[in-house]
Amino acid sequence: AEAPAVPELIPVRDRAARELADFCRSIAAALLAEAAGRSRSEVDAEGAGRRLHALVDGLSLHLLADPAGADPEWALEILRDELARLRSGG
Repeated sequence: AEAPAVPELIPVRDRAARELADFCRSIAAALLAEAAGRSRSEVDAEGAGRRLHALVDGLSLHLLADPAGADPEWALEILRDELARLRSGG
């Protein structure tokens, strides 16, 4: 969030975004492959990975805006639901 004001942070922001995107694609591929009884290389997880990444990013922003001490369980439930959806084949 600070990268526009502090250009030195741009490489850090970009690397973090790439790594999170890769992680989300990997998780989506693993769950979709498991559901389909296939290998990760046999499933197209690009769209599912992007959706998962967007969900994680959105939840992060909402959690940052929550008051101090707020229970984050609602966000975990949403994330668990999405992972279960992917595990069932999306």
